[in-house]
Amino acid sequence: MLPWVFGSVAVLFGIAGAIYWTYSYWKLRWDQLIPLRIDDAPAVVGYIQDLSREAGLAHPTVLVWNR
Repeated sequence: MLPWVFGSVAVLFGIAGAIYWTYSYWKLRWDQLIPLRIDDAPAVVGYIQDLSREAGLAHPTVLVWNR
């Protein structure tokens, strides 16, 4: 009985992990979101880049919007 419990928990965590890792990609594709470029909104993108630098983020924040 115990192997079934551990196996079920492993499957549950596997499915939850797959959903967690693919959700952002699925959300971007399903809602047709595209990155906000500096040409589209220079003040907003510049401010977000400054905030990312000030916070010391390893990767700059990417804003997205719908088409």
